[in-house]
Amino acid sequence: MKLLGPLLGATVVARTAAYKCPDYLYFNLTNAAYMADCARLNYACTNGSSISFDITGGAAPPVYCWKKELFSLYFEDTNFNGSIVLPDVFETYRITFEGGWPARANVTAAEVEAFRNKTTIDEADILNLTGVTSPLLLNISSIDFPDLVNISDLSIRYSGNLSSLTMPKLENINGRLYLDLSHGPAISLSFPKLSQVKSDMYLGGKIDALEFPALNSSRHINVATTGDLDCLAFAKSVVNTTKWPVENEGPENRNSSVVCNSNTASVTMHPMPPPPEESTGSRDGLDFCRSLILLAILVAGAIITRVSEEQGCGSNTMTDRTKLVYQQDGEQLLHTAKVLSIVPVSELPKPDQALVKDSSDIEHAVITESTIFYVQGGGQPSDIGTMTKANSSFEVQSVRQPAQGGQILHLGRFVPVGATAFDAGEEIQQHVDAEKRNLYSRLHTAGHILGLAINALCREGVLPPLTESKASHYPDSAAVEFGGLIEGKHKDAIQAKTDEFVRSARPVKIHWWSMEELLEKCSGVTEGFELPEGEVMGRVVEMEGLGSYPCGGTHVQDCSQVGKVEVKKISRSKGISRVSYRVA
Repeated sequence: MKLLGPLLGATVVARTAAYKCPDYLYFNLTNAAYMADCARLNYACTNGSSISFDITGGAAPPVYCWKKELFSLYFEDTNFNGSIVLPDVFETYRITFEGGWPARANVTAAEVEAFRNKTTIDEADILNLTGVTSPLLLNISSIDFPDLVNISDLSIRYSGNLSSLTMPKLENINGRLYLDLSHGPAISLSFPKLSQVKSDMYLGGKIDALEFPALNSSRHINVATTGDLDCLAFAKSVVNTTKWPVENEGPENRNSSVVCNSNTASVTMHPMPPPPEESTGSRDGLDFCRSLILLAILVAGAIITRVSEEQGCGSNTMTDRTKLVYQQDGEQLLHTAKVLSIVPVSELPKPDQALVKDSSDIEHAVITESTIFYVQGGGQPSDIGTMTKANSSFEVQSVRQPAQGGQILHLGRFVPVGATAFDAGEEIQQHVDAEKRNLYSRLHTAGHILGLAINALCREGVLPPLTESKASHYPDSAAVEFGGLIEGKHKDAIQAKTDEFVRSARPVKIHWWSMEELLEKCSGVTEGFELPEGEVMGRVVEMEGLGSYPCGGTHVQDCSQVGKVEVKKISRSKGISRVSYRVA
């Protein structure tokens, strides 16, 4: 947490005085030229001087001067509204844009020091020090560094209005990329020339698109978005840029993965491991291992360790994962479960805090040994409901997979306010909201029926060949997507085929199939599909006689139970056809 201070750099400085560059320059829009001179080429010299020397004209710096670590640039003016464009900054140490909390007028140095030394900070601590419970946000609408090539760290947070970030020439980040845009509007991010990020990356907020087309080296990538980002496609595009963990390196280097959590999917991928080192006497075994690794690369290109239901918070071991009861029995709406822990949202890891949209309604995460609550993912919303014991009730508002481990987060609050919390180790009753479960199950099954109807029309020659892409089964945005062109004139044919499948009342069955059987029989299997780590069987939903999909969601018992499925419209964009629907 940062307390806002005054702008410390000179606001208007002649360019002739550029050699007086400080180590840290707090800038506003009136000292941009001064800042650019300092950031361009800063040298320290053996005679004790510090000069800014421009070698773009072909000259060279004095032999007694060497390039020093370039200083940091800060912007924290919450009163500024508009765009910032900073040309001529080619390289610098750190760039930080952030709002913060204003300190009380009478705050003491001792209070500030005590605050900084706290291991955990709650709302009362912030209120005591600042008088407010929410940070002051930057009002910058766009940031443009048109010439920036190299930087050590880039950080943006507490920004309430940023909708554009442009760094078209940025190639190297020698440290960390940290963009917490969770307070701002929807944004699309692209770093077209960024090839290397030596430390971790964290990007959070309403991110609709995210591209690193030139990236070839990174460490750990963590994305937490409430936008429309396709997490699976993004993770696949960057997973093999991450470095495989090395055992003799520090623990920070043994967490190499891509984690992406969005409204519709949660994905964790690891890069392929390097081939084992060859030793005398083990050549035959190594050849066999290499064959297996090559086969895995040809099939998937990356190891997908957890997708949708297989993510969670805590240990990564299989034994510590929350048992997903609904995957075996989708009709069970009441269940007794053991409590493992209760965690205040404020104490969750930052990526997991980003999953909470309304902190006033969600105060704790309850982790249980097993659950009947569907975990958000696979295009389906999570269940809601309650968890109760004799003298306490917990409203479950959302159920999510966090960035690490396999323990599911039941997010919500105890009611009434001040009610006794659960204790770890005790048993509680889980109650799923039956009305919502039924709606979400109908929507999910209906989406698969619609997809199978479109596939059937392709086989019959009514529609051209199409490639099934993805689907959403949310009440306000239910749709299936296909690669290829579906013209609007085919809407009636799609409706008729869907109606036919619904009327058939075919049983909806859940199977557990091997990877070989799943790839052979299922629709909607995209390139790179893999079973979760440690699993040899995949969960499949089959509309008997019509087709099947790999799926971890909840469903009705036969096709007729979805009710009326209305094909609303067909839209097309960039080679993708989206068929929207609803159930009644």
